[in-house]
Amino acid sequence: MSRIVWHIEDLTENACKIADLCRANGISLALVSKFCLSYQPLVLPLLKTAQITTVCDSNCSNFGLFPASISIENEKKITKTLIKTTAGAIKSLPDLPPDARPDRVFVSHTALLDAIRQLPHNIMPQVVLIAENGDLKEGFDQNQICSVAENYADLDIIGVSSNFSCLTGGLPQIEDVEKLAQTARKIAKIVQKPEFLSLGGTVMYDLLKSGRLKNLVQELRMGEGIFFGYNSSKGCKIEELSQSTAFIQGEILETAEKYVENARHDGFTALGKTTEEPPLTGLRTRAVLDFGVLAAGKDDLTPADSRAKLVGQTFDFTVLDITDSSEKYFTGGFAEFAANYASASQAMLNPFVTKIIE
Repeated sequence: MSRIVWHIEDLTENACKIADLCRANGISLALVSKFCLSYQPLVLPLLKTAQITTVCDSNCSNFGLFPASISIENEKKITKTLIKTTAGAIKSLPDLPPDARPDRVFVSHTALLDAIRQLPHNIMPQVVLIAENGDLKEGFDQNQICSVAENYADLDIIGVSSNFSCLTGGLPQIEDVEKLAQTARKIAKIVQKPEFLSLGGTVMYDLLKSGRLKNLVQELRMGEGIFFGYNSSKGCKIEELSQSTAFIQGEILETAEKYVENARHDGFTALGKTTEEPPLTGLRTRAVLDFGVLAAGKDDLTPADSRAKLVGQTFDFTVLDITDSSEKYFTGGFAEFAANYASASQAMLNPFVTKIIE
């Protein structure tokens, strides 16, 4: 059975480095764990070791996996933050177990604020208003967000949130952050609470490292940098962080020699695509693995064996050319691939992929 293997020491080292850097700049680090469904055996060690007390997810049900408190220095409550809030999610809060209810919700529309107003007072979450910053996704216009805060002053609004690079790929500039900080200061005066600006995600790392976010930002939300040591918005790894964190291993169903040049390519594959021209022809040895695109797509996998080549996939199978490899591959054994954010997300969502923490 295929499996995803997490190296917890590399993960906790990444989390501690980023958390320490945040603390040096007076910023709190929030762990974004939506991609792995906030899988408790994976997430709790990171929270404890790096002294992180805020976890962010897109689905309330994942919060039910967490204990009410974790041991850091003293018992500290985990702040469960819902970063993708829908009207349906708000309306369902009274029906959820108390442990699954978020402490904070990020809100981008007045209809959602109206829905929160209808909740029983004893389960109303804190509210963070999402500000549009040019990514053209969700968020209030910054010229209107103050009037929104005034109109909903009866709610527990605590500050402002924003994301960079998610939809458009536009990288954050310090001027963008300064404008958001100004907005957060205005909101703080309206709601009579301490200034609070929460920014995401790993794309903010360079500005954090340079010290330019100090006194502007109160919270940074990160997932990819911690879990993979990579900044996809800039298309590069973060040198001081580990990338040896997650590996997908496919069980080998068979190894056999195939005459590659004899294959016909006059139709479409099971995925509805034309077959790519085989890069390696002749008599080739191929290993057939027990997972396909339903578990992880080939464009998001890198063979751990540099002399093996991933040549194709169906929904259920992955084929690896092992002709030039000196590794021993056999039926019942495993072939390993380095995973990125996308492939690890798919694997963690798939109930037929075993989750292993090492």
